[in-house]
Amino acid sequence: KTCEQLESFFCLREDIIAYYSACVIAECLTLYTEEGQSDPPVFVETLKALQALCGSQHPLAVTLRFMLAFFDLQGIKLQLNACVACGEPSSRLFLDLQRGGLVCDNCRTADSIRVSPRSIAICKMLCDMPYEKLSNVNVSLDILKDALGLCNKYISHSYYPLKSLSEL
Repeated sequence: KTCEQLESFFCLREDIIAYYSACVIAECLTLYTEEGQSDPPVFVETLKALQALCGSQHPLAVTLRFMLAFFDLQGIKLQLNACVACGEPSSRLFLDLQRGGLVCDNCRTADSIRVSPRSIAICKMLCDMPYEKLSNVNVSLDILKDALGLCNKYISHSYYPLKSLSEL
């Protein structure tokens, strides 16, 4: 069998932040998917993310968007809309790693982690946003980094931490 290269993603070599964002995406695939298994939705999501990294979208927003979609495709979607225990919305939110989402003040455990409402808001906003529209999002670098850290804590609880994420 032969193959033909359709896209080289050369631009990732020219921007260090885009490069490390692509490393996070590659590490997700390496650590959390089965080798040799066909998974077209994950492939398409990866392709869209890499194309967005070569476009004008912010690399950290692309990385966060990819991670949230990847979790969903892997069946471990981070539940962000209401408390996973009682279903009530709350202004004080905590991440419960055991339950896979947010919990309110009444349902939190000693292991629950306090999360920033802004980080949750950006995760909710980016979750289903097309990659092409990420350039319209105006959010601080600190909030994006905090949201990425939240995703890393979530995935690290059950699997392995993403080492390349520390470079962003």
